[in-house]
Amino acid sequence: MAGAASGGTVASGQLTMKATMEDPSVMQRLMSSFALTPGFEGAKQPTGHKPYEDTELGSWVAPFYMAPINTKNVHRSNFLLGHPYGTDFTYEEMIFTGPSEKGEAMAKKLSKMDPTKDLNAPKPGESPSKEERENGYYDLMFTGVSADGKRMIASVKGDRDPGYGSTSKMITECALCLLDEAKDAPGGVLTPAPVMGGKIIDRLQAHAGLTFDNVALGPENLLGTEGQGLKLALETLGRVRLAQVAARAVGKAQGEQRLTRRRSQPQGRSPIGGPSPWPSRYLSS
Repeated sequence: MAGAASGGTVASGQLTMKATMEDPSVMQRLMSSFALTPGFEGAKQPTGHKPYEDTELGSWVAPFYMAPINTKNVHRSNFLLGHPYGTDFTYEEMIFTGPSEKGEAMAKKLSKMDPTKDLNAPKPGESPSKEERENGYYDLMFTGVSADGKRMIASVKGDRDPGYGSTSKMITECALCLLDEAKDAPGGVLTPAPVMGGKIIDRLQAHAGLTFDNVALGPENLLGTEGQGLKLALETLGRVRLAQVAARAVGKAQGEQRLTRRRSQPQGRSPIGGPSPWPSRYLSS
């Protein structure tokens, strides 16, 4: 992941921490994974506030500073959907830092960082530059284990920095989805999953530079019958048009590869074809 916080984000974090000092109940809500699920308190959740070695994934992991916000929204989605993930569902977000002593050292270093106490942090009104936003990216891995031990792995990638370049496109597509595919959605304090479902995934992949791999969608997102994708594409586009679409996709990928190689790489970012930040055991050959 490559991105930076704005002064407004840092100031919000500082005021939040100040509020927890003045009112202990604020800290209780901040620490609770079920602060947005009124009347429901699920299974005990991972705290996510200490680095540790995840032996299942083969990597050390460090706390992710946005996890206290994100986890609450994931649990609210499960709550609004009627708990399809289960009432005993547990969830946490961490940062991969790699295996061995090097991964351990990085995990411990990240766990001690606090952007709200950084004297050199940006001030309100300051934000990442256009170059930083356009050169940013993120590559997220989601792994889930069912009650019977089965594991599923999915990934989500974005072509801009997560905080601003990519988020702005996601917000825009959510607004358009609410006006079109999800125009009958009820009002309220909602999350994308119960309101837009797979429809927003289609939009984000088509217009917002996001890529979803191994993400399971519902049957409402299937065009035609299963196994008839190529036949449907040929009937809709024709062989010549389908070949043109494929050629453009290859050309765009090659152009992006050349562009990526020309860019100066932010620290920790690998060019196309370079080493992946994911644990090697979960990379398909």
